[in-house]
Amino acid sequence: IRCEIGAGRIRPRHSKAAPRPLLPYAGQIISVFIGHAMTKRFFPHLSHTGLLLASLSLALPVFAGHPLITDDTGTQGQGHSQLELNADQTRVREGDVRSRSLVRNATFTHGLDDTLDLAVNLPWQRDSTTGEAVQQGMADVTLQAKWRFWQTEQASLALKPVLTLPNGKEQAGRGSGRSTQSVQLLGQVQNGPWTVLANTGLTHYGNSLDERSGLWNASAALLFSASPRWTLAADTGASRNPDRSGPSTLSYALAGVIYHLNSDIDLDMGYRESLQHGPTERTVGLGLTARW
Repeated sequence: IRCEIGAGRIRPRHSKAAPRPLLPYAGQIISVFIGHAMTKRFFPHLSHTGLLLASLSLALPVFAGHPLITDDTGTQGQGHSQLELNADQTRVREGDVRSRSLVRNATFTHGLDDTLDLAVNLPWQRDSTTGEAVQQGMADVTLQAKWRFWQTEQASLALKPVLTLPNGKEQAGRGSGRSTQSVQLLGQVQNGPWTVLANTGLTHYGNSLDERSGLWNASAALLFSASPRWTLAADTGASRNPDRSGPSTLSYALAGVIYHLNSDIDLDMGYRESLQHGPTERTVGLGLTARW
């Protein structure tokens, strides 16, 4: 098993063998995530600073390969690991009110099987809004699994259940106060230097603020391997807004570039902008990925 430069980006290590019908861990892990999502209720209470910046991030998929929002189907391979370090700064202006949010993520992924990964994301967040005190500290920790259950030479499908733990400070806008659950379906097609990614998912978001509890998201990305060292990426998507007072659908467009330092280290940069009516969110991000 080797890490190889595929169409559009360096693909994580994984075997080209077809996935086994029954994986030793996938069934139990996915059942736990989905079962918890169907039964758990949670009631978030966000501050003004958190509400201004949280709506878009809540409805988007959780930690895809930076700088993208749309995730690929690649896995690390049994016994292999990956560490992602990235930072994203978002700016929002609404009249005379300006808000900034800096989120730094450390994501560790380990391959339990050639087609099954487990990952944990540790976020640190700093929020500032005109007229309010700066808030900073740990945000909600996220756990996820990724199971690639079908593949051919050019196409593959994966399932990604996600669980967010309520450890962030709710009053400061760094968490919802309760756990969040979602399930994402990932698709990938490769053809020469081109890679197409597509995601769709559902999130359960119960609350006492008269916000929407059932959220959806859909997105797609196009990657082009310009050379063995450089990959160009474009990403766009939409999601349901939990805030009933805002537009019913949130949307974004993203452009990014990935530099492959070698087969195990990537550097990336991305720019994302919201497309829906209302205050525009602009996000700039930098990232580092290492595999072993």
